[in-house]
Order: sequence, then C-alpha cells, then structure tokens
Amino acid sequence: MPKHKPEGLRALWHVLATPFGVGISLMISPDYGVYLLFLVVALEELIRINFSLIHKTCVGYYGLGATVNLESWPAPFKKTYSRASGFVRYLVNEIFREDEMAGRPTAALAMSVGIMLAWIIAPREHFWISVICAAVIDPAARLTGIHYGATPFPGVEKKTCEGYLGALLAGAMASSAAGYPWPAAGMIGVAAASGEVIGRHEPWWFDDNLFVAPLVAITVRVLSYLYFLS
Repeated sequence: MPKHKPEGLRALWHVLATPFGVGISLMISPDYGVYLLFLVVALEELIRINFSLIHKTCVGYYGLGATVNLESWPAPFKKTYSRASGFVRYLVNEIFREDEMAGRPTAALAMSVGIMLAWIIAPREHFWISVICAAVIDPAARLTGIHYGATPFPGVEKKTCEGYLGALLAGAMASSAAGYPWPAAGMIGVAAASGEVIGRHEPWWFDDNLFVAPLVAITVRVLSYLYFLS
C-alpha cells in the first residue's frame, strides 16, 4: 500500500486556522472583514510564490538556516536559532504539502474565495456554519479516505465513498453541535460533502476548499426561504 504523509497537524491547522482567521477579520471590520481576509491571503500567496528569496528564507523548504551564516553568532544565539529554525521546518513540512512548498497556491487561497462567496450568499445569522464546515470537512474526508477509503467514488478521480461519508457525518455533526435540527444538519452535511467531492487537487483553482462553504451557504439560504430555519 502507498505510504501517506501524516495528516494530523495539517488537519488541526485546517480546523483551527480557518475560524480564527475569519473571526479576526470580522473583528477588524464586521462588514468587509471577509474581503480583507481574501486580500491578505492573496497577497501572501503572491509573495510566497513569486519572490523566491522570501520563499527560500521563510518557508523552509530549502532549510530555514541555509542562507544565514551563524559562525559569528554567540553560542546561545546559535543554539536558540537552530532550535527555532528546526521547529519551524517541522511545522512547515507537516502543514504544507510538497507541491505547495514548491510554489503551488495553497488551499488557503481557495478557502478564502469560498468563504467570501459564502459571505455574499448566506444569511448573516447562518454564515458561520459555512465557515465551520469549511474548516472540518476537508480534514474529515481526507483522514477517512486515507485510513478507510477502499471504494472509488463514481465518476470522481481520487475520491472515495468512505471519504464522502466521513465528510457528510462531520458536516452533519458540526451543524447539529451548532444548534441546527437534525433534518437541516443532514442536508448541510450532504451539501458540504458534495462540495468536497466536486473539487480536485488539479488544477489548483478547482480545489475542493473552494466549494464547501458556498454550497453550505446556498443550502442554508434555501432552508431559510422554506422556513426550516429561522
């Protein structure tokens, strides 16, 4: 069987960083914070991809200390720097995939676009369920698919039925924990899992993180129109 890179830290980053980033952006600007988040992520991606010196020095794919001469540094500073750079390299190698470290746009860019679309589509009182699903669906589908995936999803390359079910359950359980009744939570779970299945790793702009939040936003908008949600 093929060996997979451990996904635990990447999954944790995905789950925690998404709502944290959205929350901070909305604290800065309740009306335009989501657009600000997209601009910040897009600018970061532009710098990371196009400025090789910054990429090599900061991202750590080539070794964080590779361009720094430590010979003249006092011993305590050398030790501290070596430990810090080693820790950063460990985090980067765990959180980012190899193609992302080599210059491919990360999932964060697709995620920020999807959340921006959800902000436009969803009723404000139901916006956060789109963010929650965006945070948990991809890790749930990926971890379930890696460990239990055996049945290819019909007509979709590199997706499994087990990963779809894992995403569906994660979306439904997250929605139920957020206070949605089970029928609505189930429909939200289906929408979120469908967004995960639609997306592809290639091309990068068709990433599954682009689709989850907007599909959930459309679902809660329709449910609100049908009076299933207040």
